[in-house]
Amino acid sequence: ARELVSGLAERAASGYRRFFSWVIALLPLPDALDRALRPEVDAWAEAARVPAVAELLEVSRALHEEPELTGGQGEIDRLVGRLYGGGR
Repeated sequence: ARELVSGLAERAASGYRRFFSWVIALLPLPDALDRALRPEVDAWAEAARVPAVAELLEVSRALHEEPELTGGQGEIDRLVGRLYGGGR
């Protein structure tokens, strides 16, 4: 996902990129995540069908409860990569 939007993101100093909201809005959600996030769907019930969605919801909840947890961003990256078909 990061690779996809990097081509659209505005260049910033020191090799960084600016990922403005309009750039992120262009990124399509993986189907499983899109279904789980719809208001008419129970996200936890949908997550039971797709383990990566369930894990993503758990990691997200843990990080919201304890933002100082380490390794959370890497875990989110790994799970989102799986949802986009990246294996691992």
